[in-house]
Amino acid sequence: MTQHIILQVSCICIEKERQALLSFKHNISDPYNFFSSWTTGADDCCKWKGIRCDNRTGHIIGLDFGPKAWGTDGKVYYCIELQGEINPSLLDLPFLRYLDLSCNQFVRIPRFIGSLGKLVHLDLSHNFFVGNVPPQLGNISTLKHLDIDNDNEQLKVVGTLEWISHLSSLEYLVLHSVDLHSASDWLVSITKLPLLRTLRLSYTYSPHPTSLLHLNSSRFLEDLSLSQGNLTWPLINQWLNQSYNMVQLRLSNIELHGKVPDFLNRMYSLEYLGLSGNFYLEGEKTEDLKFFSNLSNLKALDLSFNSFSFNFSELSLGSEKVIENLRFGENEIVGSLDDIKRLSSLRILDLSNNKLSGSLPDMSTMLSLEALVIRNNQLVGNLMGSNIGHLPNLWALDISSNLLEETMYEAHFSNFSKLEYLYLSGNKFKLNLSTQWIPPFQLSVLGLGSFQLGPKFPTWLQTQANLVYLDISSNGISYFIPQWLPNLTDLWSLNMSHNMLRGILPDLASTLFVVDLSSNWLEGPVPRNYSGTKFLSLSRNKFSGTISFLCTDEFNRCMHLDLSSNHFSGKISKCLGKYARDSLRFVNLANNKFSGEIPSSIGYLNMIASLHLRNNTLIGELPLSLKNCSDLKVLDIGENQLSGGIPEWIGESLTKLKVFYLHSNELKGSIPKSIFLLQSIRILDLSLNNLSGSIPTCFSTYSTAMSKSYDEWFQHQSRYGFSILKNGLLSFPHTFYDYELVMCVG
Repeated sequence: MTQHIILQVSCICIEKERQALLSFKHNISDPYNFFSSWTTGADDCCKWKGIRCDNRTGHIIGLDFGPKAWGTDGKVYYCIELQGEINPSLLDLPFLRYLDLSCNQFVRIPRFIGSLGKLVHLDLSHNFFVGNVPPQLGNISTLKHLDIDNDNEQLKVVGTLEWISHLSSLEYLVLHSVDLHSASDWLVSITKLPLLRTLRLSYTYSPHPTSLLHLNSSRFLEDLSLSQGNLTWPLINQWLNQSYNMVQLRLSNIELHGKVPDFLNRMYSLEYLGLSGNFYLEGEKTEDLKFFSNLSNLKALDLSFNSFSFNFSELSLGSEKVIENLRFGENEIVGSLDDIKRLSSLRILDLSNNKLSGSLPDMSTMLSLEALVIRNNQLVGNLMGSNIGHLPNLWALDISSNLLEETMYEAHFSNFSKLEYLYLSGNKFKLNLSTQWIPPFQLSVLGLGSFQLGPKFPTWLQTQANLVYLDISSNGISYFIPQWLPNLTDLWSLNMSHNMLRGILPDLASTLFVVDLSSNWLEGPVPRNYSGTKFLSLSRNKFSGTISFLCTDEFNRCMHLDLSSNHFSGKISKCLGKYARDSLRFVNLANNKFSGEIPSSIGYLNMIASLHLRNNTLIGELPLSLKNCSDLKVLDIGENQLSGGIPEWIGESLTKLKVFYLHSNELKGSIPKSIFLLQSIRILDLSLNNLSGSIPTCFSTYSTAMSKSYDEWFQHQSRYGFSILKNGLLSFPHTFYDYELVMCVG
């Protein structure tokens, strides 16, 4: 009898490859400590985070530095934000097949990547690349997946895209935000890819092809996304004339005019159709959308971000029994939801930001429904009367900003075991829950703004360990911030504004990007870990001390800083310009006790659009460096003790100013003529100073501009948000309104 011995071999990574990884790490800034396991003392690099090895040989075959999931459910992401140079030490990984550098802050695509000859998967998406896409990428003949979805518009293809036609194995190609203006052969080159199944060209700014005579559309093309371009119906019609295999088609934000093209009526196999954003058909009524009745296999339809105006109950779909995903957000759709029950297979329904009215129908038969998003409509009545609590698969429910009114009890939530996303803010709901209640769900997103939860802090929130987004603003909570709140370590966005919270600030999770604690009774100094937020609003509280808490390296992330109407004192810290020069867009330090001169470092804020220093005890002249802040639209430095004259450079350098407050200071001299170069000005207040001389006659040219009492710019000063990846459905912006300006203007 032959005895077989099976050996268990545990491969340790190759030493040369381990050294290559350490060299790669050496050039990288790692703000979230992603490389914590990458140490010289850890011999087996196959166990390092982000590394994938061949179990048989020990060679490194995969590097994954892409977005990581918050919590344990894997549905909400954040970027690990690596920065620095991509080191050519990666060339010492000869068996590398998978490379994901997505969702970081790299700025150059190095040419040497084209020498990684065994790559199958290359993801460079969501970085801040500038310069040129290296044509050397065309040398990777094994490549099947190439994603260059850039986060700015400063990456371009120079001369030709012919090199991409060499990637004969390519099945998946994304070139979002890549400038193809100089590559007139872009379409011909792409359609030479014989195996291409997925193509996404958004924000491409592509030129019209000079010739379509040799256009070879891939026979296997199934998924096509075109957006933010200047393509025309005839071009798309000719391109897709034989695309019978198309399963998913997205044509968003490309401003196409005219009737629905013929090829749409021939795509009987089409399962996903997206026509979202600035898409204009001839007519916007229900009868002009009849072609949907021909698409009998359609499972997903996206018409969001358009101007479609029709009665929802009159929409005719040929795939009524099989449609699973309807996204009609941001339109002007009217009517009720009474006929929604006929869409029995529906899993996702997004009708947010429309003009729907009436009450919610009985939804007990819609057992497949997983996500219902109907925020910002005019729905009335109650929620639970629709039997929505009987839907076993519901994971997302957003009915915020309607006219619903109801008292909710524990029993109403008993069947929501799969719920992850619950947003009920902006209605007239009340919660009647016991202090011992333990919810049946684990939420990632919870919005209960204006819900009358107070006066005590709801203790059941501490059971929601996976929370990423929490809004309990305007709830009459008159209590201390509980000690368990910092235990919510996945928290990304926290809004507890407009309550009566007392006491001092705890050290909250360092992961927080959005913190809004404005309009409370909080006091004392601010902990240093709050400097790492992108959006920080602590206005209208009783905080005191200096703002030295901002002096950390993490402050370079901050985009919006509002510390107004507190008791902060001392000099305005130089940290504003030192650490956040390339990020800060909004700064409000008004109504405090700051003294001394305005620091010259303010002039280092390259991105600043709004600066409020009103009502402090600032002295001295306006710093000359302020002329560098050429994007300023609002400059409010009234009610201080500033001296000197109004500088000539105000009108010459700050040409985008819309609001300029200089009132109630100690300024002298005449009004400089350059002030009339401010062609965008809406508000100019120079009153209560010691100015002399005559009033210039050119003030009359301001009469039209200054008579406008409303400006869109005052509404949408700042928007920060995150997305839930599941089904690509939900994004949640945090919008800032410059209330002070609205009150002054209105």
